[in-house]
Amino acid sequence: MDTKVICQVITILFSFSLVSQVVGATFENDVTLTLEQKKVLDQFRNDLVGKLPHAYMETEMYLIKWLRTSNFQINSARERLSKNLRWRVEQNMDKIHTQDWSDMWDADFHYFTDGRDKLGRPYMFVPIGHADARKMVLQGKGSRLSRYVDKVMDEFCNLVRESGEKYNTTRGTILYDMNGFNPLQHACLRSPPSLHGLMDMGKPYIPEQFKKHIFIYGKSKQVWMKALRQDFDLTELPPSLGGSKIFERMNDE
Repeated sequence: MDTKVICQVITILFSFSLVSQVVGATFENDVTLTLEQKKVLDQFRNDLVGKLPHAYMETEMYLIKWLRTSNFQINSARERLSKNLRWRVEQNMDKIHTQDWSDMWDADFHYFTDGRDKLGRPYMFVPIGHADARKMVLQGKGSRLSRYVDKVMDEFCNLVRESGEKYNTTRGTILYDMNGFNPLQHACLRSPPSLHGLMDMGKPYIPEQFKKHIFIYGKSKQVWMKALRQDFDLTELPPSLGGSKIFERMNDE
């Protein structure tokens, strides 16, 4: 396989891991609107009622996210939403969770979604130190790996949405445990940069409003434990992060 193709696939996966670590916004921030913003939301919703494939997509909580990330410009929000819906159809996303993904789990691409932070918000724990993305691409499984990433993210987004329907939550967190991460193994690089240097490579792909919510901690346990303890109880963190939480399927690793 061409090296450029390998780089593109791994870059997509790398960008996914960066963008997904969006945390920090509160429920109040997400649901509080000015009078003018509420008028825009009402117009946006009225324009789309009966035209969206799923009932949850017509809720204010779902639609407001498209407006916020479009600076409440209706045309921009509509265009971005339409593009996302087309992508979901092209990728057959409504059927993605019925497929058998056991081969990806067997290849050490694990994730766990039964953890909660101190505010009751769901979080996903992703240990990536032993997941060899480069090997998968070289074996011709890059497209399947990319689709698996779509499946994982869609599953977590659905979990956050369903949690929001029961509790006052609008967002979730993704924790990546990069212990064992090897740039030569996980990326198509001739020489291994530092982890922070590798992360810097992905920053151009991250929207400006997200960058302030991405936190990268080094190898010092004292540093990352202090940060995690601010938002998570030890009973909700896995042993590898200093806690006692045993996730479902963790024994299947």
